[in-house]
Amino acid sequence: MVMAETVFLHLGLHKAASSSFQATCAQNSDLLRTQAICYPPFRHPSCPDRILENHSLPLHSLFAERPEQHHINIQCGIADCTQINDVNMQILKDALYGSRVVLLSAEDVCDLSQKDMRHLRLFLSGRCRRLIPFALVRSPYALHCSALAAMVVHGGRRMDAARPLLSQRWKIERLMKVFGSAIRWFSFAEACCASGGACGIPAVFSGVGSRPILHRSCQ
Repeated sequence: MVMAETVFLHLGLHKAASSSFQATCAQNSDLLRTQAICYPPFRHPSCPDRILENHSLPLHSLFAERPEQHHINIQCGIADCTQINDVNMQILKDALYGSRVVLLSAEDVCDLSQKDMRHLRLFLSGRCRRLIPFALVRSPYALHCSALAAMVVHGGRRMDAARPLLSQRWKIERLMKVFGSAIRWFSFAEACCASGGACGIPAVFSGVGSRPILHRSCQ
């Protein structure tokens, strides 16, 4: 079997237009395939016929020591991830050994332990010639504003001025320890000013935006 030439691993970060990028890739997966780019069609644990746009849940479940603790697995009442992990592992291997370029997008990889994250890195790098991790980062103030806005619009945990909302620092430090200088960082603020907006940067960097895309979803 011939392994992939390149695997792009989009790591978010959270609140940096990841959902828009993922929706664009998933909705244009057939077009991407004609360009030798595979955006794997991972399956949902409680509905195997449903294809996930976001690769966070399958990658987290595949490489976390306690996959059942992912919040979506908890919400769906999935206590044993063995069956769905077998399905998604086969999808991942088919992509890695059947495509020239594989694109994975999973911001929840940042929440893996350092040990589990290293396991993911070794698995992917051992099945491709080049593993290229990359992420967009927001300033702390902009990140907190976005998180507060999401809470107001969608609801969520009780807002407490004395409790920090989100912290990217420990995620960045953990990613740096595992991926080192290989990871490429992009400014979310600068990306918003670029052609195609914030999800245009990961699209162009990973090759998705090098040819016409049918449509782009907005976050």
